[in-house]
Amino acid sequence: MYAALTTQAGLASWWINECKAEPKVGFINTFHFEGYPNTEMRVRKLTENKKVVWKCVGGDKQWIGTRLKFSLKENDGHTILKFKHSKWKKQSDFFAVCNFHWARHFIMLQHYCESGKSLLSPAKEKAKIKEVKKAKN
Repeated sequence: MYAALTTQAGLASWWINECKAEPKVGFINTFHFEGYPNTEMRVRKLTENKKVVWKCVGGDKQWIGTRLKFSLKENDGHTILKFKHSKWKKQSDFFAVCNFHWARHFIMLQHYCESGKSLLSPAKEKAKIKEVKKAKN
């Protein structure tokens, strides 16, 4: 799972297919959502197979300054993922929609880690982006 959270190939398989990412502290991972400014996440901390921390440094103004923490723990041959997207300025409708979409993407992450196959569909993601834009307005 660690590679799925830290490498370009991994992230492109469950979150955003248009991305540039490296498992390197200080690197700015770039994610492209159609119709949005690129989301830029500075890699703040990496502890192999245990923790990934990013800080949003570019993109949607509601995300800038937020922090994303992925904590991994092995338990009886299974990986438990704990996720926290914190430091939001306010809890808006956009915040709620993002929570829903994180859950949806984590289902895709689980499938990718278990099968090696991506469920990410660029066409479906475009439709979901329209839904997110609507929630912002």
